[in-house]
Amino acid sequence: MKNIQTKNKTLLADLALITVALIWGVGFIASKAALVTITPLWVMTFRFLGSGVLLLILFLKRVRRLDKRTVLMGMVVGSFMFTGMVFQTIGLDHTTASNQAFLIPSYVVLVPFVSWMMTRVKPRALDVAAALLTFAGVAVISLKPDFSMNLGDALTLIFAVVYSFQIVFLGLFVKETDVMSFTVVQMLTAGGLSLFAALVFAPPLDGVSATSAFGILYLVVFNTALAFLIQNIAQQYTTSTHASLLISLESVFGLIVSVIFLHDPFGPRMALGCGLVFAAVLLSKLELKKEKAPLSLK
Repeated sequence: MKNIQTKNKTLLADLALITVALIWGVGFIASKAALVTITPLWVMTFRFLGSGVLLLILFLKRVRRLDKRTVLMGMVVGSFMFTGMVFQTIGLDHTTASNQAFLIPSYVVLVPFVSWMMTRVKPRALDVAAALLTFAGVAVISLKPDFSMNLGDALTLIFAVVYSFQIVFLGLFVKETDVMSFTVVQMLTAGGLSLFAALVFAPPLDGVSATSAFGILYLVVFNTALAFLIQNIAQQYTTSTHASLLISLESVFGLIVSVIFLHDPFGPRMALGCGLVFAAVLLSKLELKKEKAPLSLK
């Protein structure tokens, strides 16, 4: 009976993470919409502070029982999230949504190596092969004929590195704390850092269009509050590597909606690069049956 319950929880966690991938895939369009009249740092401020306040209202009773360890862990992951989102949001302002949708999954093959650093669990041969295959796919997608890479693509790749650390730390922390309270601290930390950065580096807001307002609304409610809460809960029942693989499906959803609704270009070179990245995800997935859960930091 216990094994059946464990399998059911694992299956539900998988379905939850695929749902997160779908929400984030559509989120590429919402992010583009938000950036029409709002600068990246202000988008992040509205997104994270808005979701943090929303979750605080919903889980106020739990937050009142916060302990120092939960606050510290939430601040660590929130800081990683802020740093990564700076690169992703600014990067999206300098590249296409479909390009970013398929560059972001680079973190999938970085996660095992980051996890190795944190837990001393050595990555297997297929992880290394998948990393090389992903690198090839990313190069095909982002490199220009003269072997240059545009600013948006480069910033997106930096986000992938930062996010790989975020997802590993998240996998370690959520097993040791109250997820709802942790998520509130995570969002408010990212929101506070975003507000500070916006006040220092971004120009003042000068009107917000209806398109940007709807984009922000989606980002706050679905892309951030709901999606990150689901991810944090689901990662209690799976490993960081498995979670990263399922979340990477956002690239598939993101590409579909970007081509359909934003009319982003999709030619043979993009198809080849996407195929290589997708093959790398499948290659990494072959190892999941043998993968051990990550060690605790305790």
